[in-house]
Amino acid sequence: MKRKIYLLILVLVTAVTSCKKNLDVPPPNILQDADVFSNSAGVESYIARIYSELPIEDFKWLPNAGFKSFWRSSPYTITGEAISRDAGNQPTETFNYWADAYALIRECNYFMEALPSYATNFNAAQVNSWLGEAKFIRAMTYFALVKRYGGVPLVDKVLTKPVKLLMK
Repeated sequence: MKRKIYLLILVLVTAVTSCKKNLDVPPPNILQDADVFSNSAGVESYIARIYSELPIEDFKWLPNAGFKSFWRSSPYTITGEAISRDAGNQPTETFNYWADAYALIRECNYFMEALPSYATNFNAAQVNSWLGEAKFIRAMTYFALVKRYGGVPLVDKVLTKPVKLLMK
């Protein structure tokens, strides 16, 4: 019986003391801010990725699929220039752009808040250029939202807490 008690105490002491090491280790498969914002290649990759999400009605845009329709079900391409008073029987937009737009706006806001912390790694002209590009992408995204929905909420910082909407 004493042997079982000693064994139980040994197991408990081992279990309790083994949990005291630091568990705040960043995961190795996720890039951290220092990895992205400490060199120009990382910053340019971030900018290029958010540019790829820019809402432009170009040759990959369809009214029913949005901005990411690389595969088309029809033989013709509808662009923003083609949808005009001269193009008859064109469908109206049926995709929901709201969530994608605010995800892109959040990424722009995050970039604009994180980059100044690493600004000492670059010259001022580079930092101002990158911040200007992020502001441009955010403005174009707001323009796309306003075209589709009218007045929209302006978010100019990263929201970390859930926003409670007041419904009437």
